[in-house]
Amino acid sequence: MGQRLVRRVCENCRGEISFIDFDEHTQKRLKEQNEKMPEKFKIDLETIKFYKATGCESCNGIGYKGRVGIYEIFVVKEEIEKMILSGSVSEVAIEEMAREQEMTTMVQDGILKAVKGVTTIDEVFRVID
Repeated sequence: MGQRLVRRVCENCRGEISFIDFDEHTQKRLKEQNEKMPEKFKIDLETIKFYKATGCESCNGIGYKGRVGIYEIFVVKEEIEKMILSGSVSEVAIEEMAREQEMTTMVQDGILKAVKGVTTIDEVFRVID
């Protein structure tokens, strides 16, 4: 299990932002993460609205108010446990198994929370990096 705290975007002043408004690097990262996302959580990046922090009196001009957790949980099933204990498994193989189990990573959980307007993409990437 992994967890991080991200700042919660202020509901009083948050502004909408589209995928095309992000810089090239952020767009690339969002595309990469969306491709790895379990099918049931994939998002249409071209039409979805994200949010940005703007700042108001309620949040003291910061654009954020409070915090919320982003999480990832990797359930180690018997097959995976045997492979890990054998010592013959690479990190890439473990990541592939996690994807097969439709595990949502911490960054993906953060992106989903950003889509819901709980936090911002900038905040998710700031905390993950």
